[in-house]
Amino acid sequence: MNKEFKSAVGAVICNCETYIQEWCCFQYLTGFDKIIICLDRCTDGTRERIDSLSPEVRQKIDVFDNSPHDPGEGFQYRAYRHIYERYHDKVEWLAMFDDDEYFYDSQGRKINEMLENIPNDVSQIVIPWLNFTHSGKVLSATPDVTRLRHFTKREHHNLIECKPVIRLDDIMYDEISSNWYHCHYVDVSGREITFDGEEALRVPHSPTLMIAKHFDTCLIHYAHGAMEDWVKKSIAVR
Repeated sequence: MNKEFKSAVGAVICNCETYIQEWCCFQYLTGFDKIIICLDRCTDGTRERIDSLSPEVRQKIDVFDNSPHDPGEGFQYRAYRHIYERYHDKVEWLAMFDDDEYFYDSQGRKINEMLENIPNDVSQIVIPWLNFTHSGKVLSATPDVTRLRHFTKREHHNLIECKPVIRLDDIMYDEISSNWYHCHYVDVSGREITFDGEEALRVPHSPTLMIAKHFDTCLIHYAHGAMEDWVKKSIAVR
């Protein structure tokens, strides 16, 4: 079935006004046909910052509020389900990123150009998920400072986590557990490969992990906006 959009990226956002414009513009430049933002319990100006983007970027963005919370289901998974219900008939390939994650291809290709070369028997493209941390300096960041320039250190591991780009028609829905989506892994009917064209080398019994190697295409995760961000998050979880 021909879909309205070849590619879309979705995110669950809570109080991200400082960096949301940068994130949206980055996804726009990556070439996604649709940018889907599910707002969850936002109390700041995130929506207003999205609405003030340039018209060419804003027209690609859909924004809506998360559906009411269910004590038996985490807010993030409920948002994933919400996005799926709205777009599974409209979008061929869906990626779910966070507001601090940026898709990077060393060849500078647009996402739809890369998807055109994916064989029909592939249901899921696995993207290595690389974690960067701040430079270690305290930064007096203005609200419009870019997140990208804060980071100089990447964590090195023998095993790395991954996230998928999914062909939505190939999701294997579990009727018993009502489980259809995990932000790092989805059960699908077809093959799984990386954007490098290789079979995904998952770790046995831990499908969210991959064997570490060099990748031309990856998802870069910036753990904190700056040293101040790290301090605030550390205090919040105590």
